[in-house]
Amino acid sequence: MAHELKPVMPTAVGVLPERRWTNPKGVTNQTKNVMLVRDTHLLFAALGALQLLAKKADVWDEGIEQLFKDNTAIVTEQDDNRRKREELLEQLVRVVAKVEVIQFGFAKTEESVARVEGAMTHYKQVQQERYDQMLASADMLKNKSIEQDLSIAAFQEDFRAAVDREARADLTEKRKQTEAELEVQLVKRSIEKLRWEEEQKTITLRGEEERKKDEYSTQKHHERVAFETAQKKAADLELLSQQEESNLRQQQQKHKDEKELLELRLKSDERRAEIGLQEAVERAKIEEEGKIKAARENEDVNTRMMQAEQAEKRAQMLAAIQATAEVASDWVHTVFSSATNLALLIGSIVTCLGGIYLVREMAILLREQLNKRLGRPSLVRMTNRRGTMQQVGIGLLRLLRLRPPHGAEFNDVVLHPRLRQQVMRLADATSSAKKRRMPLQHAMFYGPPGTGKTMVAQRFAEYSGLEYAIMSGGDVAPLEEQAVTELHKLFRWVHRSSRGVLLFIDEADAFLASRKNTGMSETMRNALTTMLYHTGTPSSQFMLVIATNRPHDLDSAILDRLDESVEFGLPDIDARKGMVQLYYDKYIAKPLRLPTVSAATTMLRKPPREA
Repeated sequence: MAHELKPVMPTAVGVLPERRWTNPKGVTNQTKNVMLVRDTHLLFAALGALQLLAKKADVWDEGIEQLFKDNTAIVTEQDDNRRKREELLEQLVRVVAKVEVIQFGFAKTEESVARVEGAMTHYKQVQQERYDQMLASADMLKNKSIEQDLSIAAFQEDFRAAVDREARADLTEKRKQTEAELEVQLVKRSIEKLRWEEEQKTITLRGEEERKKDEYSTQKHHERVAFETAQKKAADLELLSQQEESNLRQQQQKHKDEKELLELRLKSDERRAEIGLQEAVERAKIEEEGKIKAARENEDVNTRMMQAEQAEKRAQMLAAIQATAEVASDWVHTVFSSATNLALLIGSIVTCLGGIYLVREMAILLREQLNKRLGRPSLVRMTNRRGTMQQVGIGLLRLLRLRPPHGAEFNDVVLHPRLRQQVMRLADATSSAKKRRMPLQHAMFYGPPGTGKTMVAQRFAEYSGLEYAIMSGGDVAPLEEQAVTELHKLFRWVHRSSRGVLLFIDEADAFLASRKNTGMSETMRNALTTMLYHTGTPSSQFMLVIATNRPHDLDSAILDRLDESVEFGLPDIDARKGMVQLYYDKYIAKPLRLPTVSAATTMLRKPPREA
């Protein structure tokens, strides 16, 4: 900045205005306010130094932010790499462990198969030998049985002979000996049977012991493999952690070195900036001292010039005040010196005040008349009454097919088929009665809150060609004594309609409740009486539709004036599906240009009339 100002300084000094004066000795002096240029030069130099420092500080901040971002990216990448290495290591360990377990299982299976085959061969041999022994034993027993049968036959013969010989004593001894031999043979057979059973139990126990021994060896092998795998995994994890710690230490050392380098650069730049600022301050001090010295030397000249300027301004101010006072005094003298002028002044003031008052009163009156003619009553919350131009515009939009045609008001309303049929029947009857200028029927919509009574009333009025006005029964009670007046205004406004009005009263039980209720105030009774007065005679100008959640609380006279009652129940499953499909088509599919649900068109289609 200072280098750029150097070539401009001579031109700036040449443009400065000159100041000439004559000292007491009669010598003419000429000076220029060069100090102004010097001050400007000093300020621009300081501004340039500050801008340079600001740019460098921005560069440093960007470098530090970039360094922090790089560090964050490096740490994130290291975490991802560490996680990937751990996952890869775990997968490798699982694969190695599975391979080892499978190999060990194959080896054990082969050993078990070989052992089972040997055991089966040995078992077959033992069984064959025992079978042969049993066959030999059976043959021996058969031979012995034959021999015993022979001996028994011989014994019988001997016994008969002995009996014949009158039961000799030696025959008795032989019989006892034979019985003893039979008992010995039975004992030997039982002993052979017990021996065979003991051998079978011994073979079973040996097989069970071998199976348990194999299971124990397999379990020990699995435990050894798991222990070796865990030790290997711990060693790998420790190695990974050591590598990560080494990388983190290297990164921290690198960041520390870079931070120290940046701090050294910042300190050197700050030092240079301080030196430059001190030099600028010294130059400013020197120039300020020169300026103060020049001001002291020219103090008398500056004082005289200031005094002359003040005297000139004072003279101009006094002249202006004097001229203004003279004009005001001449005007007052002219007015008060003549009675005609004074009367004319007073008349003008009175005329102005009267005109202002008259204009204010006329504006108030005009506003009241416009409100009566054009404005809607305060009880009406919503209406679709439009002017001629608005109706022409709507007709043009329908002609251009930018607005749904007349008769399509209920296409986007989801109702139960039976309720839709009842509403459409009433709407068609009302439209026909309006065209023939017949008295319109009054109706009541009742049902739980949120079932679409107000919306159906609006579409009902548009379908029938009527205007609609919506009011709430809760707005009547706060009016107190003004309720009757506002109701009269409402019905006057209704009768001024050229198309006819559907007056919809929501929460009608708030002020049309039964007069048998002891807690009903006098103002509410008067409001109810006013409503009965205006609805007592059938009219082709308006149709009354009231909505309530408690129809049994209404006054009997109001119920007598109602020709139709329509119940709005909670929607069933099909109606709820239709509402969901309608919402999707209107607020999701249409704005996003998605395909609409075809079932929604079928659900919302107007049902055929029943005969």
